[in-house]
Formats: sequence, C-alpha cells, structure tokens
Amino acid sequence: MEPSQLLHYLPTYRVLICLRCNYAIQPGAVARHLKEIHHLRHLSRRPFVDYASGFKLSQPSDAVLPDETQFPVPLLPVQNGLACSFAGCAHLCVTAKRMKQHWVSVHRISASELGDFWDPVPLQTFFRGNALRYFTNPALLISLSSDKSGGLTNTTSATPASSENRESRPYQMLIASDAGLLDHYRNYTYKTLSCGPETDDAFRIIVPQLAHQFPFLLHGILSCSSLHLASIDPKNRSYYTIQSIQHADQAAPAFRWATMNVDSNNSQAVLAFAFFLVVYALGSESNDQPLFLSKDNNQGEDAPSLEWIEILRNGCSMLCPVWTELTTSPLAPFTALWRDDLDVPTNPNDPLLITLLSVIPEYESELTDYYIYRDSAVKLAQAFAFIKRYDS
Repeated sequence: MEPSQLLHYLPTYRVLICLRCNYAIQPGAVARHLKEIHHLRHLSRRPFVDYASGFKLSQPSDAVLPDETQFPVPLLPVQNGLACSFAGCAHLCVTAKRMKQHWVSVHRISASELGDFWDPVPLQTFFRGNALRYFTNPALLISLSSDKSGGLTNTTSATPASSENRESRPYQMLIASDAGLLDHYRNYTYKTLSCGPETDDAFRIIVPQLAHQFPFLLHGILSCSSLHLASIDPKNRSYYTIQSIQHADQAAPAFRWATMNVDSNNSQAVLAFAFFLVVYALGSESNDQPLFLSKDNNQGEDAPSLEWIEILRNGCSMLCPVWTELTTSPLAPFTALWRDDLDVPTNPNDPLLITLLSVIPEYESELTDYYIYRDSAVKLAQAFAFIKRYDS
C-alpha cells in the first residue's frame, strides 16, 4: 500500500488524515499511530513517516477551523451533537450528560433547575483523545432552539441565545471534486434513477432544489453520483468508492435525526433520500457493509444487519402522518412508486429471506415486534427479487 492510500493531507487546515481511522494524526505521532493502531513494523512504517514529514502540520491547539462555507470538512465523520444555547456560549459536546455538567459548572444552574437548553448540531473534530475539540457550522444547524429559558437565572446569562432560522447553503461549500459529482448527477446519474418523465423532473430538478435546504440529501446525491462513476470508470473505481463512502458517512447522522423528527418541512427530503438509500444499497451490494446504515465492522462479512430491517420498518411509519401532503407535493411521483405493488410472490426458499429471518429475535409474546420484523424481512426479500427479475 502506498502512503497516499492511507494518509491524506488537507492543506487548508494543515492536518494529516488517516483514511482508515477518519481523524487527523498529531504532528510527531505518525510512527506511533502506524505502530499501535495499524500494527505496521518498523521497516514498513518508514515510507509513511517519510511521506508525512513532507507536510507542514498544525498542532491541535493551532488547527484552523472551517468557516461556514467549508463545513463539513472532507474525510471527517459528522456526529450528532449539542450546542449550548445560552447567549454568548459556544460550548459543544455529544451527550446530554456532558451538556448538563457544563450548565452546572459554567452557568451555575443546579441539577434541579436544568432544562433542555441546547440545539442539536452536526459536529466534527480533527483529533481524538486528549486533543479532541469539536467544531460545527451554524449555517448547518439541524434544529434551532428559541427562548427556552423558562424563567431560569444564572450568573452568566439568564436567557438562552435566540437563534434565527437560517437556510443551509451546502452548494456554496462544495469543494471542486464535489461540484464535479453534482454536475455528473445533474447530467447523467439522475437518468439512471428515473423511470419516466414525471420522476425525471423530480430527480433532475426537485431533488437538487431540496438539497439546498437539507445537507443530508445533498450528500446522498453526491454518494450515488460517486457510485455511478465507480461503476462506469473501472480505473478509478477505488477513488469513487471512497468518495461514495465519505458522503454516505456525512449523510447518515442528519438523516437519522430527520427520520425521528419527520414533519411537513423535511418530509420530502426524507422521502427523496429513502430512494437514494435503496439505490446505494443495491449499487454497493458487493461491499462488505451497508455504509449508509451501519459502521459496525464487528459482524461477519455475510451477516446482515438488523438495522436494515429497522430502517425499512420505520420507512413506512415515519412518513404516515405527512403522507397525504406528500401525495400532492412536487415529489408526488415518488409516492406513487412507493405504493406500487411489486407483484413478486414470496419464495420461502429464497436464501436472502432465510438469512434475514434467521437474525430476527425469537417470538416471545404478543407485545413483541416479531411480526413487524418478519414482515419487513419478507418485503426486503421481495424487493431484491423484483430487482433481479427487472435486470433479467
């Protein structure tokens, strides 16, 4: 393996990213990282250390953070996080427990007075361990809080910061390679997704317009565009596959949050992304893992993830409250496809169905979700059978 296949330098931020670990390596720690994390022997480490020495690297305390046009930083995962909503406070963390500790220690609020004074935000960090430092982009806030003070007082500021709803501007933050992926989608990829004139316009026009407001949908577009390029450009397949993985990773946290908070504002984006999710799943069938849904590498290579069934199960229920609105929305052609009968009989000897059923917990009582999981497994097997029949 060449050093450039494992280590990638981001000159804007002067950090060296490990492509396997998805975080930056501290200056002077490259050899230790290769030894302790990747178990490379001394002679094998030398080319990588020499490669890294050719770059000017920032110390964690001096790392340049992205502005609103640069977030999210390429190659770094995005996590669901929290931002303190007290005026003038910029504290970021990933758990409510740590946020409450922050309120007690900084804003002097007792445990009995604690409220939910936070905003859910996407977070990134260059480094891990003792150099961990989260950052976010206010323009990409997932859900903003407004006036949640409830009369609380504290020595720092009694009123949470009032936040204005700002339109996300993901197109403005695209790096050159991503802009190329978006152009490829608009010119070519959408044609491979559409199945008629109505869905043609939806994929080509409506979906990119929605992506202006919902970054997870933009990353879904870019991930599928990368996957399409990987399929038609064998020489650069590895490169485009990595691009697809990265955008899938960027999309997942915000999409998961959206599925738990579906409303009339984000329902079209959720519906559109669901189609990209299916396309990605089918297009990356040969990959080791379902990248949009799970990053758990502890399963066997052939072990299906229950999370697939969970997402499919929720896929029907999460949009039910807004389904009527969707049927009259610009994405109405998608709802027609969603409801189409696949007309595929259930084959009890289907290897995929047998495998899926084998991972469903045993039936215990009428209160369990056993039948829901079983029905989801049958529908998933039918969907794959339909694809095989369509391809043949």
